[in-house]
Amino acid sequence: MSVTIRDVAKRAQVSLGTVSRYLNGYSLREQNRIRIGEAIRELGFQENIIAKGLKNNRSMTIGVVLSSLTDLFATSVITAAEDVLAEANYSIVVCDFQSDPDILDQKLRFLKSRSVDGLILLPGSCDRSGVLQEFQDDGIPVVMVNDEMPSLSTDLVAVDNANASFRAVEWLIHQNHRDIAVINGDPDTSTGRERY
Repeated sequence: MSVTIRDVAKRAQVSLGTVSRYLNGYSLREQNRIRIGEAIRELGFQENIIAKGLKNNRSMTIGVVLSSLTDLFATSVITAAEDVLAEANYSIVVCDFQSDPDILDQKLRFLKSRSVDGLILLPGSCDRSGVLQEFQDDGIPVVMVNDEMPSLSTDLVAVDNANASFRAVEWLIHQNHRDIAVINGDPDTSTGRERY
């Protein structure tokens, strides 16, 4: 049988409310904090995130949707996001839509059915603003990475591609290079367009 917060409260000789406050990150008297921490370790208590989510109406899960798992940039974003989210006790669910708009719709609906608390999207060239608008209408934050959807108002984390391209060419010119070629990305993405 699994250990409950009642067991922790009994072992630590504190109320259920005090254990709950501890688990939710509220400040407590040092003596209570130490006793609860020891009781949790001794009993091997593990918080039931699903039960907590039902009470708080949060899944403690963030959906990450990307166009390809083989994209090194995308995997570096996943790694960084997971590091930051783990510190806040969030988990991530990663979905690869293989640059297929129909699969993207399926993945977005899957994440919506899982009640994710937020969505990080590396969209490539797929615009699915209709489905994403449903997330926003439900109060679920959507963050785009490196590519925006002009038809949708979301937060965006991106590189200043135009300035980066300018500075790269400027550096090459200062190095006395004159025959400069550009290898560009997908012209259907804002990143590809901005770098040209």
